[in-house]
Amino acid sequence: MFPYFLIYFFLLVFCSLGSVTKNRFFLICVFILFSIFSGFRYYVGVDYINYVKIYNLEEGYGSRELGFNLILDFLRYIGASYQFMFFIMAVVMQILVYNVIKRYNYSVWISAFIYYCISPFYIATFNGMRQYLAIAVFIVALKYIEQKKIFKYIVSLLLGGFFFHESILVFIPLYYILNKTISIKGKLLAFLLTIAGSLAIDKLISYTPYIVYLTRDRETHISSFTYIFAGISILFIIFWNKLNSFKSKLIMENMNLFCFLSLLVVLLQSNGVLIQMTLRMNSYFFFVYIILVPAVISSIKNVHMRIGMYFSLHLVLLLYLVRTICFNGHLYDLVPYSMNFNLFK
Repeated sequence: MFPYFLIYFFLLVFCSLGSVTKNRFFLICVFILFSIFSGFRYYVGVDYINYVKIYNLEEGYGSRELGFNLILDFLRYIGASYQFMFFIMAVVMQILVYNVIKRYNYSVWISAFIYYCISPFYIATFNGMRQYLAIAVFIVALKYIEQKKIFKYIVSLLLGGFFFHESILVFIPLYYILNKTISIKGKLLAFLLTIAGSLAIDKLISYTPYIVYLTRDRETHISSFTYIFAGISILFIIFWNKLNSFKSKLIMENMNLFCFLSLLVVLLQSNGVLIQMTLRMNSYFFFVYIILVPAVISSIKNVHMRIGMYFSLHLVLLLYLVRTICFNGHLYDLVPYSMNFNLFK
């Protein structure tokens, strides 16, 4: 458990220095630290062993994404160990997230804390490496929606699907939605359609390649934080018009709406596998909270209230990290933490 809190300590030091000096060098140090901690982890994370088996070409294990398989073929060709795979993917992930945080530039230091402390972000990459790389590509590509560059948006998502995770391809049509103003009637209609769709989702999935998941018997517990995050999404929807203006506000509003709708589907489900699938899709929308929360707090004009919000948020983030590592660490194979520096065989 200690290594996670050691990283938190260094994060606190780097962010404090960066906040005082206004020097982005310390933000770079943070993401180098994240890359090392994730890239050299050894048998940490539920999916670690599965990726080892994929890399070793064990029967019954593989990736549907051709580009990812080509990357692994190249690594094997140069004599790299499976640890090199984890390292290179960790570096790519942190570069993508760094660029997202740097671009939106609301409060990069708060974004770094949220990214590290809230388990569905940084720590989740230990258990869903390829999908979270695809999620990061999607968040990076949001700028092309705002810039009305459909070709770059589609190419980005196609590359994300080719190299990392094909689920990203589902979000190509969002180019025509995320930068549009959705009326109250439209939101109510989306709410009703989501409820109706959640009741018929089994039937809808039966027409897709994912029908195999419906036959699996898996009990999934819905965390209390799922309800909390859904509640936060609702509050943003209700009070959105009262928020001060900030960069990419319209896209953020619609991402929050889709985040709430996907969480609503989760809360209305009883099938454990469908809950897991929907939560995975929700991750594409939920990831934007790394920049949305700092944007909202930064837009508060009252200085004392803004400072109070920052301190309260820090306390919540630390408690969330303690909960993840100390109480759920063994459940998700996060502890004990060990490292492997053997990048070549």
